[in-house]
Amino acid sequence: MQSEDCTIRELVRYMRERAWLRDTQVDAIETFIYLNLTALLTAEYLTNYIPNRLQRDH
Repeated sequence: MQSEDCTIRELVRYMRERAWLRDTQVDAIETFIYLNLTALLTAEYLTNYIPNRLQRDH
């Protein structure tokens, strides 16, 4: 969320400005998005990068 290119930052900013949710709810949403994005990137890495590297090394 610190990066200038972060697309989630605008969504979180919007939620905080509208004050529809408590801060703890927004924090939970941020954590949920982060964990899901991390899982997605990890799965992508494990399914694409590792097998390609193993094939290349043999």
